[in-house]
Amino acid sequence: MKFMSSEVVDPQFTELLFKFSFVVSNTESLLHACEQYKRSLRCFFTESIKILEIFHQVLDGRDVISQSFPNNSPYTSSNLPEGLIRGSQSSPPFAEWWSASEDYCSTPNIGRLRRQVIVIVHRAEQDLLFFEKGVQAPLSQLITISRNVSRTVSRRAAANAELGLLATRYHELFCNRALEKKNVKRQQEEESVIKKLQISLEKFDTLNELCKDGLVKFLELSGQLLDGWFHNYYYTNLRISYALHHFSWSVPEFRKIGISNPSSEDRTTNVDQPTTVFVPTSGICQEFHVAHDAVSKHVASVINGLDK
Repeated sequence: MKFMSSEVVDPQFTELLFKFSFVVSNTESLLHACEQYKRSLRCFFTESIKILEIFHQVLDGRDVISQSFPNNSPYTSSNLPEGLIRGSQSSPPFAEWWSASEDYCSTPNIGRLRRQVIVIVHRAEQDLLFFEKGVQAPLSQLITISRNVSRTVSRRAAANAELGLLATRYHELFCNRALEKKNVKRQQEEESVIKKLQISLEKFDTLNELCKDGLVKFLELSGQLLDGWFHNYYYTNLRISYALHHFSWSVPEFRKIGISNPSSEDRTTNVDQPTTVFVPTSGICQEFHVAHDAVSKHVASVINGLDK
């Protein structure tokens, strides 16, 4: 250690504190990104159900109040706009079209599609509960531990500032010793400052070692915790991706909408007949994660920081 600007500088502590600040900052970013990802996914499914309920009311003219979710679920009817849970008037032209005859047996049934989506949402909600416990909870625990370490670092900083003031005062007394006559009062002041300086230095040394020990243990713990965290994150992310894949490819009613681009002949239809909407689904999962999975943007930087 060495004195600089009347305060003690410990290069080892400075290096550990830099790594600590880096890990804590990125851990907080990860936790925030996880929360945003979870909200985006829930919003994605919630909006999907709302749209299907609107279609159901317009096309089938039926009351579609859902009792499929628990009371505290974000997908319950109580959390939906009033217009979505209120029975609507029948719309005969659309109802007749959507009730299609055998000629249009491939037309999806909105009510059945909505129920199938709700099943997928239940599955995704279970994955999100695991996401909260296995992915978000460890990050929250790590941040809580970091706050305890930060309090010790703050105590060290205060002790260092106190030590700096006493060192400055001692330096002033030492410089003025040759200019002023020595007397009992001045000697007592010097002895008092020296005693306080020794006590302050011992206090600082203790806190400095305590801080370095705490920082080392925190970095070791964060490395172990984040190693397991990455496994949980990717596992949960894979399960959620599967739910999205199932949503876009495996729902029978959704597949009726169209899973490939139509041929040129298919695009030429009679304006008096209903047309099938073709939706390219191969990129749905990828586009969703690019738009909403902010967590992945922080993973590489954290790994690189821990390896340094």
